Amino acid sequence: MTTATSTTATKANAGFFVPSDGASRPQQCPAGKFLGTSGARECEDCSKGTYANSPGQTSCRPASAGHFVGKSGATTQKKCDAGAYSSGAGNDACEPCEPGKFSSKTATADCSLAARGHFVAGEGATATAAATTATRSSAASTWPSPERAVITPTAGSGRRHTFLPLPFVLDVRSLAAPYRTSSASSRR
Repeated sequence: MTTATSTTATKANAGFFVPSDGASRPQQCPAGKFLGTSGARECEDCSKGTYANSPGQTSCRPASAGHFVGKSGATTQKKCDAGAYSSGAGNDACEPCEPGKFSSKTATADCSLAARGHFVAGEGATATAAATTATRSSAASTWPSPERAVITPTAGSGRRHTFLPLPFVLDVRSLAAPYRTSSASSRR
């Protein structure tokens, strides 16, 4: 008498794979990988901007606002540093705060505007400075808050510069020229 042997192929569900013919059971996709279909032999890496933090995933999670995933096959998302942001979901990098804005905290989805009477120097700023403490040389390279900001270039000089709201930013050096002339004539 002969016995019939049956061979059944092992079929994997989504999130699992069968590594080779004849495997006795499917294996979970490792963290950082996913498989959205059934019956596959290998899992796929999560793409940049997404991650899978546990095994057996059928899809990858997009990075949250204020976070990013900069490489494929990631198992975690990372926080944006202070001075940078990422809005929305699925970002693969953070952007530096624009001039006139800042972020003092990590994992922010947007940067804040400088308050009235304060300014932010350049992009990627983590703090603001009070406009009254600015010197003439530093005021020439800063961006004012969107509201009017009066900057006194040197202590005790009595000279003042008024910045207009963005985007009507003027070069401070051009504003200083009339003061040099008028201060010379006022001594007479």
